[in-house]
Amino acid sequence: MKTLQCIYDLAVSPCSYDFFAFLLSAETHRVRNRYDNIELIFLPGPNNGYREDNLRTDSQNQQFFINVIIPGIELLPSINSFHKLSKRSQYCNIKSKNNDIFPRGYSLERPRPDYAMHGLVTARIRDEEPVFFSPPEYAVQAAKKILFNLCNNKKPVILTVRELERENSSGMRSIKTDIWKQVIEELKDSDYELIVIRDTGSAVNSTPLFENIHELQVASYHMHIRYAIHQVAHLSFFKNNGPFLPAFYSKSNVIMFNDFDENHAALTEDWMKTNFGINYGSQYPMAAQNSIVRWGDENKEQILKDIFNVNTQLKTKANKWPFENRHDIALSVQTSFNYTLRNMFSGAQVEDLNVFSKLKSYIASGIIKPMNIKETLLSLENKNRLPKSTVAKLVELDNLFETRVFQ
Repeated sequence: MKTLQCIYDLAVSPCSYDFFAFLLSAETHRVRNRYDNIELIFLPGPNNGYREDNLRTDSQNQQFFINVIIPGIELLPSINSFHKLSKRSQYCNIKSKNNDIFPRGYSLERPRPDYAMHGLVTARIRDEEPVFFSPPEYAVQAAKKILFNLCNNKKPVILTVRELERENSSGMRSIKTDIWKQVIEELKDSDYELIVIRDTGSAVNSTPLFENIHELQVASYHMHIRYAIHQVAHLSFFKNNGPFLPAFYSKSNVIMFNDFDENHAALTEDWMKTNFGINYGSQYPMAAQNSIVRWGDENKEQILKDIFNVNTQLKTKANKWPFENRHDIALSVQTSFNYTLRNMFSGAQVEDLNVFSKLKSYIASGIIKPMNIKETLLSLENKNRLPKSTVAKLVELDNLFETRVFQ
């Protein structure tokens, strides 16, 4: 058995739903390099075990780690073990002897995060197949019973609500309550049943958001049940918030309403272009076509259309979204190029060569601006932005695998 050792270093990575973006990049790396499974390792950070940031208090970090991250591990079936180290030095005792490590080039001396979407953007450039989160079977069976008891023979439609004020000064991440009241009215006497999943902090002892609408408390607290509910449901709706990610990159049917918010760094147009490789109106990298980004605010007509016209064919759940336009390709190429340069600091590999092979084909077809890939990389070597002999190694791989990138 060939195991990939994946390091989530809490000194440089947040205790947040970004962990699931890290898992997606790790899983694409595992599949690409034909590892059988993943060994996941958490290294402690300097702030009582976590990163120095102001996202959460120490107590909130600990609660999030226990209630979201630990159970979230089981959403990726390829993970067969995990360790939470109490001291960073303990990593020396369990480090992979074969250097089968993700992120590439990770070391205690030069810890590097990989929780942005760069790995997925680069996988999209390579035209790889999507990977999926999947809830454990016991939770799926429980979700079927829960939804049957709530809906009988109606089709469950799930609305996940974000009620935190953090990074939401414009209200972009909050649902438009008046719109959803109109949707509820339209669904009366239909074959569909709306069910709400609220933020954990609002799941109990709170006034219901909507009159006579079920609020599924167990899904607010139980990660496995939450994502099993999404998998079993007819359709799930989200705004841009952390909990959407494991559902969006699964075989659940998901609609996520999204927009830019220039008041918060991770919601800006520039962030989306740089880290996701997309423009306004485009679909997320490596997402399958059962998961859809709807840009702009919710509106009743679009919501009802989505509910009534869900494509439940399994083949759709395996096909990733194609690029929307040439501009998205150009943005993704830039993200992938920078990500590949960073990866090559630990040595050039075949996966890097494959990125440059795709870039060459985009240049040849006129999709991106012409560039001499070899000369560009040699120039970066000369400026010490790449290790010496990186290009020589790429040329060697190019000859070995006959990819003809440098010919």
